[in-house]
Parts: sequence; structure tokens; C-alpha cells
Amino acid sequence: MSKDVFKLEYPTHILELKQQKKYIHIRCILSTPFYSEIVLRSKNIEEERVGINNLFQAIFIDVNKIKLFKDEIDYFGFCAINDLEFENQNWFKVGFFNGELNEALIISKNSSIKLLERLFPKIDLKSKSYFPKIDLEPFKKSNKKKCSNQIQEILKQYNITKLFHFTDKANVPSIIKLKGLYSNEYLRNQNITILNSATSENSKSIDIWKGLGDYVHLGFEETHPMMYTSLKNSKLKNPVVFEISTEVICYGDTMFSDINAIDNNASIGGELSNFNSIQFNKFHNKTYYNLNDEAKKLYQAEVLVKKHIPIELILNNNQIIKKLNL
Repeated sequence: MSKDVFKLEYPTHILELKQQKKYIHIRCILSTPFYSEIVLRSKNIEEERVGINNLFQAIFIDVNKIKLFKDEIDYFGFCAINDLEFENQNWFKVGFFNGELNEALIISKNSSIKLLERLFPKIDLKSKSYFPKIDLEPFKKSNKKKCSNQIQEILKQYNITKLFHFTDKANVPSIIKLKGLYSNEYLRNQNITILNSATSENSKSIDIWKGLGDYVHLGFEETHPMMYTSLKNSKLKNPVVFEISTEVICYGDTMFSDINAIDNNASIGGELSNFNSIQFNKFHNKTYYNLNDEAKKLYQAEVLVKKHIPIELILNNNQIIKKLNL
């Protein structure tokens, strides 16, 4: 097996995952007892394939981000549209996940366990050794790009040593447990509830519409006006402000917005030009309520970090834990 293929084995099936362009290719192989049972019950090869596909569909029954197929034409069309490798007579046992490998691995593992719990409700599945521990280390790719001298000079010029993210005190234990901050989209897919969310449903919808749902939003100013708006509206009960290392600016898939990213007039992108468009001279380290209307919008410029910020990059994590007696 190729070293680029990740294999998850269970009593009923094996899942093989590998990167294929922007998708994660997933292949389902039935274990010998289950495959034999399907063969015995099938009148012909087509029924056999439908049986295999039914089990494959059952694994990911609640997952919207995985594309599975109903027949060969459906599979061929998807591959053609997305310029993917088409494997003849494989429609019933392959699928494509639209996301990153680590997320696909976690979802595949959790979905497989749920299937086994449905099939074998009287068995203590958690005690079985066949639930593999996912080791992502061989598949981790450096997400860093070397920050340009220009970015470093701007950070130094305006004395920008940290970024900021605010949330409610009630979310801190889960942030510690998950070892960092995650995007709303990731948390939603993992059925993790954000308590006393400062982000309105309208803002979340705009994020999704703009393709920003899988990003963690950070500001350059500690006293963000949206935090006070959320307090006033009683959406936020006990605010906690995380200080984030500027290292995330150098991540390869980090993006920048010159004003609040959900604003219709926001200029958003991951290029140096997008970072340069942020007008720090008009708002940084200034009092928000003393600014004119234009500068108040600029004050809400954002750094958008894809999916996850490791807890190691939360600079005041230990102080918050100590303060909250966690």
C-alpha cells in the first residue's frame, strides 16, 4: 500500500483514505465475513455491488461533506466535472470528502464506530482494540509560509505582537479540552455546541455564503466593538479575550480582511497585497469611540485562520486557566 494511504480497519470494513487533488478519496473494503454474506444473498454482480454500496452509505449516513454514488454514471460524471481519476466499476465502493485529511479521518472513525454501535448494540465497543488511534503525524504538512520581510516590518512598525479572539467564559473548558480554537463549521460538523455565542446567526450565514465558515476570526485590537455589542444584547455573558501569536499570520491558508469580513465592502484574500491593504495608521492602538466612521470600520480588520489555532499559540492560555480556576 502506498505510504500516502491511511487505513482504518474495523470488524465490518476497512476504509482507505488518500489525497486526490482538493478531495480526500475514500475506498470502502468489506471484511471477509460481511463480503461473503452479501455474495451469498446476491443473485448477481449488480446486487452484490448494491449491497456493498448500501453498507458504505450506512457508514456516512449523517455526513453531508462526503459524496457517494448511486451508479456508474453518477460516479463518472462527478469525476469528469472535478477532473478526478475515474476507476471503472468502482462506483459502489469509493467516495470523496470535501475537506482536509485530518477532518476526514476523524469523521471516518466516528462514523464507523456509530455504525458498529447500531449493528452490535450489546457489545462494549469502546473496549475493543479494533478502534484505531489516529496518528496524523505522517500526514501533517507544514502549513507555514515564510513571512515576507514587508509583513515583519509592518508588524514591528505598529508594535503588533499579538492578535485577539473573544468568546464566553463557558466555552473555555472545551477550548482547553480540544487543545485550541476551531472554526464554527468544524465545531458544527463535530456536534460541539458554542455556548453564549457572540456571533449572530445572520453573521454565521454570511460567513458560510462567503466561504468563511471554516475560519477562526481574529482582530488586531483587544477592545473589539462587537464584544460590547454582544454584551449589550446579552448574547455574551462573561467575555474572555484570548491573545493569539502573530505566527498564524504566516500560515499558508490564512487570509486577511481590511474591515469586518462579513461587511459587503470587505476586501478579503491571502496575498501580501491583502495584508498591505489594512490601514493600521488610521486605527491601531487608538480609542474606538474617538474615531471617525471610516476608521471605525477599519478598526475591525481581521485575520482569518483556517479551521484551527493550536493551544500552544494562545499566549495567555495559562493565565486564563489560573484566573478561572480550571
